[in-house]
Amino acid sequence: MAETQRNSSIVLRDVFQSKLAELEPESVAKYSRTIRVLDAFLTTHSLSLDTLTDTAVADWAVALLADGLKKSSVVRHLNILSSLLKRAAERGLTVPRRAPREVAKAMSEAGFSVPVLIEGGIVDRLLGALRKTAERTPIDDLITFALLNGPMPLPQAIRLRRSDLGEGLDAASQAIVDRNVSPQRKYVFPLMQSYHTPAQIAAGVSARLARLAPELTGLDPEAVVASLFAAIAMRSGATASQALALTVGSAPYAIPAFVKAAALPADTAAEIRENVATMLSPESPRWYALHMRRGVTFDDLSREIAARVNPTPELFYPCHTIKTKAGHRLRPATRPILAGTVFFRTRPADIRPMFAAVGHMAWCYRLSTTPDAPYAVISAADMRRFQAAVGSFTPDTDVVPAGTLIPRAVSYTHVRAAADRGNVVWRGVGEKKKG
Repeated sequence: MAETQRNSSIVLRDVFQSKLAELEPESVAKYSRTIRVLDAFLTTHSLSLDTLTDTAVADWAVALLADGLKKSSVVRHLNILSSLLKRAAERGLTVPRRAPREVAKAMSEAGFSVPVLIEGGIVDRLLGALRKTAERTPIDDLITFALLNGPMPLPQAIRLRRSDLGEGLDAASQAIVDRNVSPQRKYVFPLMQSYHTPAQIAAGVSARLARLAPELTGLDPEAVVASLFAAIAMRSGATASQALALTVGSAPYAIPAFVKAAALPADTAAEIRENVATMLSPESPRWYALHMRRGVTFDDLSREIAARVNPTPELFYPCHTIKTKAGHRLRPATRPILAGTVFFRTRPADIRPMFAAVGHMAWCYRLSTTPDAPYAVISAADMRRFQAAVGSFTPDTDVVPAGTLIPRAVSYTHVRAAADRGNVVWRGVGEKKKG
């Protein structure tokens, strides 16, 4: 076992590469794709091959589903990983691992279905509704408060009293309380608790959720709220096992049953809850993508934004340097990784004023082609994954520790945000979208 622990990810990767040399060309492409998407997952979560656990394997499978892969594609990736790890175990580089086969088997069973809230478009519709400050209902505030605090079990949130409120509520939770509390009522939320049973009020919550997302019709509202918390946590960078740990082990509409809850340090749990609160807040800055119009350069656009947009958004235009030979000299030249596509980070409320000022130079990606569709948000996890893949980072990014795998020779293409998935998607060339 001590010998196994001394082997690094680089050694295991070399074993994986040696396996490719024995395969037919068609199989080489499939195995290479598995190695590539596994590299991306490990890099995003600061993991490495030599510390790959059963929990991480399950988390990877959920991440692939959340990225839009079909169930059959995820099962294929798991089976290929099992084959690669078996080869490494035969060489004494790792212990035998059953997790990839077991997760693949669980997903292949007839009763398995992908949890409804893994679908990103549904989560974004719910987030968009819960972020709105206008036309909010007390039930919207109730759901948001439960998500901001735990998640708090729905029955507890329904019967929350003024006397239950302690000190130290976050600003968003306090604003919800201030908006709903009344000295003439002992319960925080005005849901006529004295006249209705908790089950009747929960039915009202279920009806509201179904109006916001018809896919949730008839589902248990308490489980939906817990699952929505888990889904938002995963969208903001947590793994499935980490999100599950914060829902007291139950999030059936977001996390498959084969995932086991992780043991979370207190600081990690606090960070995940803070990220969820950020996703729920209409004031928190988020990443978006714009496309420059014909003839506009990044320098032109950045100057215009600096001069006319206040507050000025953070801009990210990843480039790489290539060297061209001119005679006997090598001349460096900078080339954008995605020509014309610029990423910017700002508050949702500041996007429309920004493009009122610079709309003649660029346009922003939306969830669909209609002019009033919501702007497409890039989740923090997707942005970290993209930055790791292209090797270009914003100043606030923690570069992954030495020894973790960095994707190599990865070709990424920008896929416009579709209405059925609520964020800009970065997908390796050759991957198939779910459905």
